Amino acid sequence: MAGPNTVKSTELLVKVAIAGGSTYAHPCTINADRNFEITASTNSIPAVDCDNPQLPKWILRIVDTLEAGITGGGLTHKDDIIPYMDALTSGTPLSVIVEVGGTGGVAFTGNYIINKFGFAGSDGDFVKSDVSFESDGKITYAAIA
Repeated sequence: MAGPNTVKSTELLVKVAIAGGSTYAHPCTINADRNFEITASTNSIPAVDCDNPQLPKWILRIVDTLEAGITGGGLTHKDDIIPYMDALTSGTPLSVIVEVGGTGGVAFTGNYIINKFGFAGSDGDFVKSDVSFESDGKITYAAIA
């Protein structure tokens, strides 16, 4: 039996081009937890069986909208605070590439707006951050060569 072709958590990278730059880097603040998802909202309508209208109706669905979201966090990296706050407070979209699986995996590319950036700390511990991004327009994907 062949095992699954797995992806390590270190192979889920969020690479951000800060301030309209063309250089992408995995932000140090996103060093522990990261999540990427694409969701679809749908419209639905019950489909009548014209031959037997008394039968229960099956639901038909169409995709209405698509969006992607990224969340991440970890130990706060001081150098990320000002650029992330600038992007959050200005509403400026950032170009982001999410890589899943490294070579042979998939890269998802698009513009995102930071919609949350927070900090938390406890006595005797380090400050941790969390950041969330929402897609701004179409997200494309392609194999990583």
